[in-house]
Amino acid sequence: MTLRRLTPAVAEAVPLDDFLDHLRLSLGLTDPPTETPAAERALACAVAAIERSTSLACLRQTWKWELPTWTNARSERLPILPVLTVASVSAIAEDGRWTPFEPSTWRHSDDQIHAVGAWLPAAGPSGVQVVFEAGFGDHHTDLPADLKQAVLLLAAHYFERRHAVDAGNVRSLPNGLQSLLAPFRQLRL
Repeated sequence: MTLRRLTPAVAEAVPLDDFLDHLRLSLGLTDPPTETPAAERALACAVAAIERSTSLACLRQTWKWELPTWTNARSERLPILPVLTVASVSAIAEDGRWTPFEPSTWRHSDDQIHAVGAWLPAAGPSGVQVVFEAGFGDHHTDLPADLKQAVLLLAAHYFERRHAVDAGNVRSLPNGLQSLLAPFRQLRL
């Protein structure tokens, strides 16, 4: 199974100005703070870490998922949530070419691809490819408030701890981070 992001989000999940306000670095400043590059890196890393740990896309992104065969012949849960649209579902031939399945043979709902009829279309000799868009929307205001707060907390944690950690200086993740992310974690069996 391979999963590859084809197009990243076109906007920031949390604007840098919001993060600088969270850090209180922008208060009373007319010029950008000298810490801006470090803040940008911390924010980008926090978004990436949260997306990875929750299997979420914060903002709209396009993904390609290839798998050798369906794991369930009636429906297949997509690996990145929330799913906005499914662009195509295709069989992959031995030479790598793909042939789209007729849209009348499958449907998308509840972050899954479902069979129309008894079974999903048969996988090709080299598997199945699904191209889909996932994310909460196109703008940072589409991100749920608790997810935005989790990004701010983790980014601040990364920003404040930019140095190497020694055994006597180990700190856990910010308080409250796990409870903010808990509703978004996907239970996989």
